[in-house]
Amino acid sequence: MKPKLLLLDEPTSALDDLKANQITDLLINITQYTQTSIIMFNHNLKIIKGFSKYILKLD
Repeated sequence: MKPKLLLLDEPTSALDDLKANQITDLLINITQYTQTSIIMFNHNLKIIKGFSKYILKLD
């Protein structure tokens, strides 16, 4: 199964910084090697800025 789109709702919310960075690195590798797009909902802008090509912020 090779999805073209992953929807992620705060995948790093309950993790410490080290584990959150590892998950972020894994997600980046997934997008690069499988050409899968990701839509991620997250309250942590630090994670989003290091991960995203485009950001939509809702106030």
